[in-house]
Amino acid sequence: MSLKNWVLLRSVARRRAVNYTPMIMIKFRKQYHKQNTPFNWKTPTTLAIFGATLFGSSLTENTIDDKNKKKEAGAKRSDLPTYTAEEVSKHDNKSSFWVTYKHGVYDVTKFLPSHPGGEQIMNAAGLSIEPFWNVYGMHKTEEVFELLENFRIGNLHDDDVVDHSDEELWVKEPLRDKRLIVKTAKPFNAETPPEHLIAHFDTPK
Repeated sequence: MSLKNWVLLRSVARRRAVNYTPMIMIKFRKQYHKQNTPFNWKTPTTLAIFGATLFGSSLTENTIDDKNKKKEAGAKRSDLPTYTAEEVSKHDNKSSFWVTYKHGVYDVTKFLPSHPGGEQIMNAAGLSIEPFWNVYGMHKTEEVFELLENFRIGNLHDDDVVDHSDEELWVKEPLRDKRLIVKTAKPFNAETPPEHLIAHFDTPK
C-alpha cells in the first residue's frame, strides 16, 4: 500500500468514518487489480492496516464521547467511601475543611485561598453548601460543578442527605424588563443598556 493511501485511510479513521472503511478497502482492491497485482485480504499487512483503522477510529470516537459527558456534581459514587454528617462536621477549620453537596463529600482545604468570596466560605465549614448556593446561584454552573468534583473524597451517608431544593430563595422573583442586560439570574443582577441611559435625562420607564 502506498504512503498516500495509508494517510488517506488514517485520515478517514480520525474523522470517525468507520462505516466508510470497507468502501476504501474495496477502492484499494480495485486499484491493485488494475496494476495486475493480486490483492489478498488475508495477508498480515492488510489485516493489520484494517484492524488499526477500526481501532483508531473507535478510540477517537470514545475520546470525543468522554469529553461530551457532563459531570454530575453530588451524584452517589460506588468507588468512594461513605462518611456521616457528624464525621464531616469535624473538619471545620482551615487545616481540614470539608463540605457536602447532595451525596458528595469534598475536601476543599486547598481551595480556600482561591475562593473568590474570601472568608465567606467559612460559613459552610463542615456543612452542606447547598443552602448557600441556593442564595448565590452563580455557583451553579458546569464549570463550578466540575471544579467541585475535583475535590471529591467520598459519599454522604444516605440518612444524612437532605433535600434543599425547596429552600430556593429566588422562586418568586418578579418579572424583569426584557431590555435589561442580565448578569446573574439568581440573585438577579442586571444593567440598563447604555442607549436607554442616555436617551432621556429622567430615569427610563
